[in-house]
Amino acid sequence: MAVFILVAFFPGSTGKMYQQFALVIAFSIALSTFNALSFSPSISAILLRPPQPARGPLGWFFSRFNQILQWIIDKYLALVNFLIRVRYAVIGLFVVGLPATYFMFTHVPTGFVPSEDQGIVLGIIQAPDGVALNYTDQVIEKLEQILEKEPEVSNVFATSGFGFAGSGSNRGVFFAKLKPWEERTQPEQSASAILTRINGAFAR
Repeated sequence: MAVFILVAFFPGSTGKMYQQFALVIAFSIALSTFNALSFSPSISAILLRPPQPARGPLGWFFSRFNQILQWIIDKYLALVNFLIRVRYAVIGLFVVGLPATYFMFTHVPTGFVPSEDQGIVLGIIQAPDGVALNYTDQVIEKLEQILEKEPEVSNVFATSGFGFAGSGSNRGVFFAKLKPWEERTQPEQSASAILTRINGAFAR
């Protein structure tokens, strides 16, 4: 508890992400400690004593509860025995589940904060240091030609000589307005996919 309670007070995004987890673990440990010191010894004494008929005003309830519990145990044992008899089929399902697990692992997004497509592509242009403004203009012109070929892009604005880190002849920014999602129904039409294609075009 001393470890997890301290984790709940971590600052920043790490603290926010682990706060609920740490408090749940600490609270569970507290309940487990109380259970180990009070309830578990009493239940052990009851379960280990010789069987006795149910008595008292709630005898019928405990008798019925024991019948239901025994039915559940019998069904569970029957299921386990059945799975043991068809163990080769169970192993086959396990083998089939391995590639399925790999497929899900490789296709489910794993980012800390999922990317959200707001319909705008924002890019920063950073040319080599010391280049003339004409060089950056040529890069922007090539970028505009690439974006014009994207059917999902409706408007493009790009400028050279300016960047979010300051002004300079090797800096630039661009904004591309995308069409509404109703007109972009395929995954390759997302903003992140468009940025990936832009980076690939410049890499070539």
